[in-house]
Amino acid sequence: MSADFHHHLFEFSSQVSPYLKGEVRQPLPKEITLYEDCAKQVHGLYQQLAETSPEAGKAYWMTRTWDLLTWQPVYVAFISIYGLQALPNLRDISQEVHDTYVAGYSFPDGAHHHGDVYDLIDIAGKAITELFDFYLDQMNHFIRIRPGYSQHLIADRVLGCLIKLQAYRSELTHEQLLEQAHLWFDALNLPLKPVQGLAASHDNHSVLTRTSCCLVYKCNGRSLCEDCPRKS
Repeated sequence: MSADFHHHLFEFSSQVSPYLKGEVRQPLPKEITLYEDCAKQVHGLYQQLAETSPEAGKAYWMTRTWDLLTWQPVYVAFISIYGLQALPNLRDISQEVHDTYVAGYSFPDGAHHHGDVYDLIDIAGKAITELFDFYLDQMNHFIRIRPGYSQHLIADRVLGCLIKLQAYRSELTHEQLLEQAHLWFDALNLPLKPVQGLAASHDNHSVLTRTSCCLVYKCNGRSLCEDCPRKS
């Protein structure tokens, strides 16, 4: 059963994104894991971003680094919970760091939880909070990222995943998506204001206007994202 769960998790992950490649194995050197100081690896990622896009500035390098550190755990949680009604031990996740991006993850064993959506979101919230507090601490070794700012980025990541979930499960109404958003925000101890960025469309689905900006427009040749709050 354990092997089946991870097999399906990795299969679904690769369908969502080819960058979201999962394995069951022990962490490799230089990977990011909760159990080892990784400030050097995180700083290296930040410096590579600075060298690649020097024109974008510190705010972009910081924001991009944080987004890269946090995207995979959230995606894995959503795919597991809504696709498989189960959840791996997210605290044990290891992430592969490349020059200017983070892609690929692993777990050391097949341990996972089964339960209903409410229980699994609660478990995921606790694990993600612990992971992200650790990542924040590692970043604070070389640059200060305010907790309020990082929370807005996390909030928009969660809301973006909910929008993607509705694209896969079109029967979900706007009201049902709002309910799921409140569950996640409660589990992650996030302020509820960003949920106001979810609005009902004409067909009772949801559209999102983010509350945070990824600052990618500061890079040469890039523009504002379609759901950027700066467009309002």
